[in-house]
Amino acid sequence: METGIITPTIHFKNPRKNLIGVIEGRIKIVTEPTKLQGDKICINSFGFGGANSHVLLKSNSKQKINNGTPDDDLPRLVAVSGRTEEAVKTIFNDVQNRLTDAEYISLLHHIHNYNIDGHFYRGYMMTNCKKIKSYSSISKVKHSLHIKRPICFIFSGLGSQWFGMSRDLMKFPVFAKAIKKCDNVLKSYGILLTDILTSDNKNIFDNIIKLLLGLVGLQIGIIDLLTSISIVPDFIIGHSIGEIVCGYADGCLTAEETILSAYFIGLALYESKICNSSMAEINLEFEKMKNICPSDIDIACYNSSSNFIVSGPTNSVNAFTSKLQVYLFAH
Repeated sequence: METGIITPTIHFKNPRKNLIGVIEGRIKIVTEPTKLQGDKICINSFGFGGANSHVLLKSNSKQKINNGTPDDDLPRLVAVSGRTEEAVKTIFNDVQNRLTDAEYISLLHHIHNYNIDGHFYRGYMMTNCKKIKSYSSISKVKHSLHIKRPICFIFSGLGSQWFGMSRDLMKFPVFAKAIKKCDNVLKSYGILLTDILTSDNKNIFDNIIKLLLGLVGLQIGIIDLLTSISIVPDFIIGHSIGEIVCGYADGCLTAEETILSAYFIGLALYESKICNSSMAEINLEFEKMKNICPSDIDIACYNSSSNFIVSGPTNSVNAFTSKLQVYLFAH
């Protein structure tokens, strides 16, 4: 149907005498390449094991523009399954050896969107609009037990930021829409989240307001992006400012409420007159920690039973961490 030519039946010479339809010419055996008339064709299969089937196919007359190559330069995630590891790799080889066809990849997504009985191997690869010379570093195939693993969204706090961290993500319409929604709320305060997330200024996050807005806004956009492709968390957890994003992830807060919470927390910190202070991460059991921690240093975050963030005056924190190194060495 793709070529419009019916391929000939090989090794056919003379029909059996009981094939009346063929002998009378009502059924014609194609022995030469023949032009297909119309846009429909039948395919049947009658197996020795009794698996009989008949399919009527209709041609898709749509003409692809530029062979289906998308207008954007976004990478494509190809996730497929197969009965064997080689079956998955065969699909990857086929994708690898052609220019990215967005419709073809979409077809693969629809085929493998749900579990297929007997497909015990799953794999994924990343592709782009150009032919990939090697996908060994961006693909993986693994045996699957068809057990749905729980999905957990973990929202980070201070320290996970870098300038321009959303520049590429803005190419995704869903993500960009989420950021624009936050912009509409923040513009009355003279701030645009888009500028913060795409800035080339390496020092942009020296401002605590922009730092918090950047972290929270980025994670709002990622939530919208993941949920748009039906990736919904079974569990959510947040650290530091990431706890606010948990409120958006579970539907307790709107995007507008979440980004404004980040703004006013940042504003309060920016306008507060506080002493020169520092934080430090401590890996020590709580019982030992509380006995040696000075009174002017507080435990700001309980990350685990043996991991804490302490905060206090810079001089005290520096002295305490130095003392702690000696203590840990001695014990």
